[in-house]
Amino acid sequence: MSRKVAAGVVLLGGLLAVVSSLLDMRVAVHDDRDFDRRYVTTLFGTKSEASGLPYVEGLYNQGFAVLLTVAVMVVAAVLAGRGVRAARVATLAAASVFAGVVVAFVVSALHEEELIKAYAALSSFRYEVTYLPGTYLLVLAAVVGLVGAVLVHRAPARHPAAQPEEAVVVHQFTDDDTPPFGIAMPNVERRGG
Repeated sequence: MSRKVAAGVVLLGGLLAVVSSLLDMRVAVHDDRDFDRRYVTTLFGTKSEASGLPYVEGLYNQGFAVLLTVAVMVVAAVLAGRGVRAARVATLAAASVFAGVVVAFVVSALHEEELIKAYAALSSFRYEVTYLPGTYLLVLAAVVGLVGAVLVHRAPARHPAAQPEEAVVVHQFTDDDTPPFGIAMPNVERRGG
């Protein structure tokens, strides 16, 4: 696989991450006898449609971390596609950090869901969570980014064009005492003195 195709896979992972950051990640419904609230979580915070509840930036404010790591990953992939050797490692590192941010987001969401469901079991309210396509697309972007970074890392590096060597001609089996590429030296007999 060529390094340009591998870099294109990383760019696809970055594109999927950007699209997923624009989408909602999950919807949680808290249902009690006095109120019914619906919370929508994005990468940038949590919002509710209930009156008096503002947009809350909290635990899920990981959108900037996602976008920053994706930007570094995309720049490194472009440089790797052009054959810059150090960009191969940078692509792998950036994709790994991006995958770590995504794992942190998913694990924190699952942990919060588990805590609230445990509390809901002890109290009188109902709690339901629905994960939306943004979450699945974000996880897919992390997987595609990692696969692309590994492919970039494994792609053959661009080597400078080899310069043709000049041919060296060695004259063998000749009768004269001419050195290679030299001037013929006549045999002059020395007269002793």
